[in-house]
Amino acid sequence: MVKIVLSTDINSWYLKEIGMFFKRSQTYSYKQTSKIIKKSLGISYKELLIISPNELEKIAQSIDENKPANFEEDKKVLIDVYEKFRNSVSSKRYINKVNLKVCPYCNRNYIFNFTKNKKEEATAQLDHFIDKSKYPYLSLSLYNLVPSCSVCNQRKSAQNIFEKPILNPFEDNIHNHISFKSSEIPSRDELKNKNLDFFSEERTKITIDVNTDNERVEEHLETFNIKGLYNHHTDVVADLYKKRIIYSDEYIDELLTKYGEIFQSREELIGLITCGYMNEEELNQRPLSKLIKDISEELGLR
Repeated sequence: MVKIVLSTDINSWYLKEIGMFFKRSQTYSYKQTSKIIKKSLGISYKELLIISPNELEKIAQSIDENKPANFEEDKKVLIDVYEKFRNSVSSKRYINKVNLKVCPYCNRNYIFNFTKNKKEEATAQLDHFIDKSKYPYLSLSLYNLVPSCSVCNQRKSAQNIFEKPILNPFEDNIHNHISFKSSEIPSRDELKNKNLDFFSEERTKITIDVNTDNERVEEHLETFNIKGLYNHHTDVVADLYKKRIIYSDEYIDELLTKYGEIFQSREELIGLITCGYMNEEELNQRPLSKLIKDISEELGLR
């Protein structure tokens, strides 16, 4: 659900990291792999490694139209190269370089690296946006490697994105296309009514409004079961109801005045209250931030 915004130096960094990966490899060389790419696709390996998402899709479609003669032999080598990359320090460095804390497909699970016994490990899995089994030539292309949680990686699996197109997190942000809603958001005055059963399952049920005609959005929601998974987070909605009762606009203003030296803005204070982020650019910092932001805004917590 989060668009992956890469640093400006990512292309040159990735090429160097791939070079280091091959130098450490005892099985394959960069030169050997480059020959396979050049012979089968007619482009340099260097170009293929950092080619744009749109161009990657064009290359994949060209493979469908004219499969290379040595496809099966190439596939064995290239998949093995990728498997060695996945288990190498280079893949951990790549995940760290992307600087995502939350899965870009679902915004529900943390995916940051951690250190164990002085060794860097990753909680993220690398999903190939364009399936590596069908398009092995793209298995190490930078803009085909999406760090994701294990749940989303398994759900997407080898899905053919040309038959069932979803949003590419390197190009789009599903947050721009949907809004989370609660079935029935009452006013703060209603919430304060002690006889109001506003924590009922029906009242806190989560729905998703699709506010775009982008055909990939519905398929994205279906592929990652976003609607089904998010309806297990009604407790988050109920907690936001409680917080809205406690934090009136006047109380928020009072806190901002009293602790102005702590908070840079009202938005930052609201983030503390809701345990989320109100800024679109920060939604990849904490799970469920998009849900929290949308429901908070519905409740007037802004």
